[in-house]
Amino acid sequence: WSNQYMWEVARHSVGEELVVYPAMEKHVKPDGKQIAEKDRAQHQEVKNNLHKLENKRPGKDPEFESIMDHTMRLLE
Repeated sequence: WSNQYMWEVARHSVGEELVVYPAMEKHVKPDGKQIAEKDRAQHQEVKNNLHKLENKRPGKDPEFESIMDHTMRLLE
């Protein structure tokens, strides 16, 4: 399930980065660019966490739960 989760989050992030953020920068005034930059930074943190999770397994690696919890909070 963790691989499916990572795939879905990555796919969702790419969609936002390609479509939503450019539109936000263009059409949301006055601070669309700042909002998009903040969201991009948050997405980068999520990507970093997903990269860390690639080599971890639920129930076997003690860091898995804390990394997953942090990632879920970022996605709320």
